[in-house]
Amino acid sequence: MGVPAGVLHPCYLVEDDQLDEASNIVAGLGLSLTHPLSTNANTEGKFVTLSRLHRITASTKPDSQRFLQLLPASFAGLAPSDLIPSSSTSKASIRIPRESAVYACLIRIIALSPRHDPTRTQALSDLGMLAMHHMYGMEGYSDEDDNLAPDDDPAIQGALARVREWTWNREWRVGEEWIGDLLYAYVEGTYQDTYLPWCE
Repeated sequence: MGVPAGVLHPCYLVEDDQLDEASNIVAGLGLSLTHPLSTNANTEGKFVTLSRLHRITASTKPDSQRFLQLLPASFAGLAPSDLIPSSSTSKASIRIPRESAVYACLIRIIALSPRHDPTRTQALSDLGMLAMHHMYGMEGYSDEDDNLAPDDDPAIQGALARVREWTWNREWRVGEEWIGDLLYAYVEGTYQDTYLPWCE
């Protein structure tokens, strides 16, 4: 989705009742199951503590370790209707979420996490990175455009049009229309952190 970052840990969502089986298959391929570093757990929360992490590098140095990451599908809360076939693989069993579903997933994780939980912090960081590159594009943050009002900024207006289209197409679940409203305020730059709900 346009985020210029290397994939350090390839991640796959697996049905909860198939997670152990999938992990055993990966381990059988020679990628040993390992435990997350405490530093990662403290900064990324459930993104790593719920994962099955299989080492794909030989190095034991923290900065050099890479993992194949299997997450239970329930963590992302994606429904079958949120998924579409991946264009990068011929395997019909590998599906990826629609663009709007990715944003809804992150906002849902934020809303279901305590306010100062590392899971929420990581999801907020991911949401900001995704919006910056996918919604605005790098040109949206050039020095020239920094002083533009939202109504005059083509990057912001393009992002708002995209969110409106998702809303018009009813891509938000029934009862979750607030996600579209919140995302609109987020990309417009008028939202406040208190707009994002959290779990007590």
